[in-house]
Amino acid sequence: MTDENDIQCVLCEEELPDRDRTYFAEPETEYEGKPVCEVCYYEADPAATLYFGDDETPYVISSVRNDTDAQFWVSWHSTDPWRGYYELHSSDYSCVLSDAILAWHESEAMLKELNDRLMAEFEEADVSHVRAFLRTSNVFSTGLDFWAKNDPLSLLPACAILAMRSTPPDTRDRCRSSLSIAT
Repeated sequence: MTDENDIQCVLCEEELPDRDRTYFAEPETEYEGKPVCEVCYYEADPAATLYFGDDETPYVISSVRNDTDAQFWVSWHSTDPWRGYYELHSSDYSCVLSDAILAWHESEAMLKELNDRLMAEFEEADVSHVRAFLRTSNVFSTGLDFWAKNDPLSLLPACAILAMRSTPPDTRDRCRSSLSIAT
């Protein structure tokens, strides 16, 4: 029998007897403000992993944790009852490129090359940017987004760099058409 003052973890439903050691889901997460045990807080599956600029520290957004101080948040986009993907949102940044990495496909190498080029050119132009890797229901696919800070000194150079790298899509090859920027 549980006491009415006892609280449970919103994910695993484990009783949390020590309120001083209870975590609460962070702002801009699915379970914002709800109690969470330590294990679920740190081990909930990430919906998105972000990297700010050339910093290789991963910032995770899960259903209970948001390492970005709520600068970013995610929502689930369902394509049918079994499938979907996470979308990233921000008030401080704008998405300048969005694509998907498909494991063991030739586009994987193309996106790696694009990633390396954009990282170097964004750093050289002093563009405040974020790379985001987003979970999908397809275990062989991961979303890849590039975001630029919503200020003219970052957003305009980011768009100019992308425009210089773009080539008209090859409409005969539907797979490569969205990846024409890497060629």
